[in-house]
Amino acid sequence: MMTEEIRAKKEVLIEESYKRGLEALQQHSVSTGMDKERAYSRFIEARNELIAMQKAFCELDGELSDYCCTLGLDLGNQMIEFCQKELAA
Repeated sequence: MMTEEIRAKKEVLIEESYKRGLEALQQHSVSTGMDKERAYSRFIEARNELIAMQKAFCELDGELSDYCCTLGLDLGNQMIEFCQKELAA
């Protein structure tokens, strides 16, 4: 069983990761009229930020470490995949 403290941390991490992901998608969206080269450059920046977030998730200590590492990798990879599809459109 998860303690209330761990559950609260998990919820905050999930919320923060979704917020960061949504912000990255909005800021780096191709639909803003950017040219492909500039959009790709922004995508690389966003991807690097997501990789840093994934690394931070995996460096957490305690009971949540494995869960958050997996969660961070999954969310980050989904966002990267989404952005790549948008750029290819």
